[in-house]
Amino acid sequence: LCKMRLSDEFLCAMFQYSSRQATSLAVATVRQSLMQRFVPTNIGFDAITREDYIARHVTQFANELYNPDPLTPRVIAIVDGTYTYIPKSTNFRALRQSYSIHKGRHLIKPVLIVAPDGWILNIQGPYFSDHRNNDAAILQNEFEHDADRMRRWFQNNDIIIIDRGYRDAILLFERLGITWKMPALLNQNERQLNTEDANESRLVTKSRWVVEARNGHLRSIFKIF
Repeated sequence: LCKMRLSDEFLCAMFQYSSRQATSLAVATVRQSLMQRFVPTNIGFDAITREDYIARHVTQFANELYNPDPLTPRVIAIVDGTYTYIPKSTNFRALRQSYSIHKGRHLIKPVLIVAPDGWILNIQGPYFSDHRNNDAAILQNEFEHDADRMRRWFQNNDIIIIDRGYRDAILLFERLGITWKMPALLNQNERQLNTEDANESRLVTKSRWVVEARNGHLRSIFKIF
């Protein structure tokens, strides 16, 4: 029903509820049930073990391309944030925090952690879209607030593929012993990348296409506003 974007009034008439409030209560109950019973067993770090993830979702292409020791498979994950437009809030603080200067609209930002084959490992957030919640800050916040589980899941020499928006999180990856792959940055006074950096950036961009496709898929199906 969320996919069909039906209004509460339409659902009230379809299921013959007594009022719009009763319809909203029923939808909220279903949502809570899904969060308690369906989501934990299908999405998130508790839904799959490291070993199953590596065996089922780390592709041979990604393993050969990024793993310096392909005979010892590691976790390879692609991280990227997306956004979903929302209506204006009646709460002034939420109204300000959800406004994106870049997009010129109100939105929230979930972050997807996706396997090389497109399987969604975890969805974090959603976060507000103000200046405090850039990509790197969101990722650092997740590692701090869910430290035990994420550090148990991501171990030394695991590989995370990111875009340039996560450059401020590089120190975090290095401290945790996680290998990161990101398109190269231009040094001061450089006008273009050298051949090696340019080719490496193209490989990373090609691999990141998977998470971009997943982001677009979710945004096109589950539209909030």
